[in-house]
Amino acid sequence: MKNLKIEIKWAIYFAVMSLVWMLLEKWSGLHGKYIDYHLYLTNLFAIPAILFMVLALKDKKRKHSLILRIMRSTRPFLRLYLA
Repeated sequence: MKNLKIEIKWAIYFAVMSLVWMLLEKWSGLHGKYIDYHLYLTNLFAIPAILFMVLALKDKKRKHSLILRIMRSTRPFLRLYLA
């Protein structure tokens, strides 16, 4: 359940960011008067999208680093046990 909390939190952040981006597009006229520029300017959404994904992955890694350290430290013992 702890894994889901982090992912749901970042999914909500991403959804809010997407809605804000769409509102900015609408208010700037990219869905009407300047529709010709919409094709190019929509690609700029990749910058905050990638940033949010990187932050989400770093957050998840930071929260679960203890579990990963424990798993890594037990690996040599598992090799000896299974050999």
